[in-house]
Amino acid sequence: MPLYRGSFLGQEEDAPWAVPRRERLRARFIELVGTMCAALEGEKKYDKAVNLYLRGIEADDLVEPFYQGLMRCYERLNRRSEAAGVYRRLCRTLSVTLGVTPSSATRRLFESMSLS
Repeated sequence: MPLYRGSFLGQEEDAPWAVPRRERLRARFIELVGTMCAALEGEKKYDKAVNLYLRGIEADDLVEPFYQGLMRCYERLNRRSEAAGVYRRLCRTLSVTLGVTPSSATRRLFESMSLS
């Protein structure tokens, strides 16, 4: 993913063809990040997965599974305070943007890590 430099086709591009194409590219990027992160976690390459999860969150900060993965990786790297910070960031982002709380799966993950 070293070539990714931000929004696809630029947010300032308002041509009618650009919006659906930009969304397809963004969705494909999100899908690939998820797939690659899962593989990295499976290979116990948690530092690399952390970096990629952070890139994914940068691209779309509402993809809750990226936060979950980041929390798991931080826990496995024994960086529990950072895992707790990820949960708090997700709570803030979801609350401000969508007016919702994290999913029950994310809350269970957080509670299982005893990060509170």
